[in-house]
Amino acid sequence: MGDLLTLILAGVLAFISGLAFFWILALILLGVLVVAFGIGIGIWQNLYYRISESYCHILMKRAYDEEWTKHNYDKALEYYYKSLRFSHTMSDDASIYSNIGRMYFLKEDIIEYAYENKSNTKQAIEYLKKAMEIYQRIGNYGETAQKMTSIASSYTKLKNFSEAEHYLAQGLEMAKKYLDMAKKSDDKEGEVNAYKMLGQIYSEQNQEALSKEYYTKAYDLLKLIGDDRNAHWVYEFHLKQ
Repeated sequence: MGDLLTLILAGVLAFISGLAFFWILALILLGVLVVAFGIGIGIWQNLYYRISESYCHILMKRAYDEEWTKHNYDKALEYYYKSLRFSHTMSDDASIYSNIGRMYFLKEDIIEYAYENKSNTKQAIEYLKKAMEIYQRIGNYGETAQKMTSIASSYTKLKNFSEAEHYLAQGLEMAKKYLDMAKKSDDKEGEVNAYKMLGQIYSEQNQEALSKEYYTKAYDLLKLIGDDRNAHWVYEFHLKQ
């Protein structure tokens, strides 16, 4: 009788061990599938995003060809939307929303300007605001300020000047925070970007003396760190009389 109980107990233990091994193996396989799925999503998102950026780059070179440009703006937007479906971080979402907004903004500027169709500008504002809200949540002052400035420019195009002023004022405060943060962390590139951002905002507010002051700060710092190419760009577009 004792031998029988021992045999039964051994069988039960063997069954439990086998079951445990099965579950461990299943969990390992599930983990591998989850990792592979995540990598696959990342690959697809990166692919679609790169295709979108390629279309955007080519568009800037062929803006003179209205028919070709209209078709390929639509293709660029298509791939940005596809990359959004595979996005898995807030930062990625914000970047894609920002680029979708940029495409609608440029689409109206280059293709539909003559027809006074403002629907693209309204869509640009919608996506730029989505990007702005995410950048605010993750504490990215620089990108938040840039989006606020772009939203202000979009409202100006719609002749909604009160909203444009509102977002310019918010962008100004955010750009100042970005500048303070860059100085504290000795981030020279961030400091240059903040100076340029402040120069742009003051220019939008028709405060040309302050605009020139901050563009000059950007130029001087670029020369100091040896970035002559970007210093030349700042001088040619913002300081040259």
